[in-house]
Amino acid sequence: MNKNALQVVLSGLMVSAIATGAASQSQPSAPQVSEQSSGKLDRQKILVQFRLSEGGGTINFESRDPRDIANRDAIRRYGKALLAELRRGEFELLFRVVPANPLFVERAKKTGGVEFSVTPAPAGIQVEMSSSNEGARHAIHDFIRVARGDIVLTPEERSMVHPGTALGRDAQPLDPGKY
Repeated sequence: MNKNALQVVLSGLMVSAIATGAASQSQPSAPQVSEQSSGKLDRQKILVQFRLSEGGGTINFESRDPRDIANRDAIRRYGKALLAELRRGEFELLFRVVPANPLFVERAKKTGGVEFSVTPAPAGIQVEMSSSNEGARHAIHDFIRVARGDIVLTPEERSMVHPGTALGRDAQPLDPGKY
């Protein structure tokens, strides 16, 4: 490769890097999301528990070692970013840690009214999902049952096109009333 061609390639890479960096900078009103809070948690150090409740259900994210303050704090940072994302109707951060469930996303958005809250717990956070809408409550209950393994989704059902995942670009939509 001659010197001029190398300069053109390097210039192109620099422009691309600058454009990517500028585009990835968050706006002042957007919450700052670090690598840890964006789902890069060490799953080996986290215990995730799912519980059904009458109004919906909860997901507990806890440090396996309660003395690991750094891990607990990373989980709490993740919780703040997760809550902001869930309130926007996005599920990517959630599905980086728990099993993806496109049917839940579809049903939750269709029925509407799913409320999310994140509260600190001694070793992490508790995510509560609730709704006064019966259809949304059923969607939450099914989501938790799938996450716990009580209901098994086929690979096709896990990979439907939906806003929370980039999987299954060519998957056929399934009947949301199936579960």
